[in-house]
Amino acid sequence: MKLNERYGKPNAHYMKRLEEITRYAMDDYARILAFRVDLLLPVDNSHKGYDSAVITRFIASLKAQIAAYLQRRRRDGKRVYPCKLRYAWVREFGELNGNKHYHMLLLVNREVFRNTMLNTENSAQPRGLLVGMVARAWAVALRRIGDMANKVPFHLPGVSYELDRRNGTNTDFFRSYIYHISYLAKEYTKNHDDGERNFGCSQG
Repeated sequence: MKLNERYGKPNAHYMKRLEEITRYAMDDYARILAFRVDLLLPVDNSHKGYDSAVITRFIASLKAQIAAYLQRRRRDGKRVYPCKLRYAWVREFGELNGNKHYHMLLLVNREVFRNTMLNTENSAQPRGLLVGMVARAWAVALRRIGDMANKVPFHLPGVSYELDRRNGTNTDFFRSYIYHISYLAKEYTKNHDDGERNFGCSQG
């Protein structure tokens, strides 16, 4: 499949793992919602003040929020579908300012979360449920509380994919998905010299 080679050839190991977690998700659920989120570290704090533990806290918070949401639906007598969170993250550094940031691929059960739950807040619509969860998880990761928790820096590129297992992987839509996520596997703007990991993902 065609990959995004704008910044050079993507890392083969990263691509293998990105494709594997996608396959695991599609094996579990007939339809999945896959989307990217960019987690930015505050400009007023140097990247040197943060390590990969922020990602651990982010994932733990997001998993807890999903579990609580499903529990509320169950308590209200609504139909509940399972939803195992699968993810991959890459660490990068800005070309101009050198600040560390993370790109994340998140995959959830489409029966639980719809594309509209990724709406960003504006004058015409409220913030989508899933976007709110991401924002709260990043606030927890950065240990932001009170008013500061509402101002955490993150970005949704606006591209999400609803993948249907029944359509298989030999489609233009799935090839577009692979091209999109291959951006995460680029070596450009990654640092291999400071002892920290540049890539991580869920297992199984």
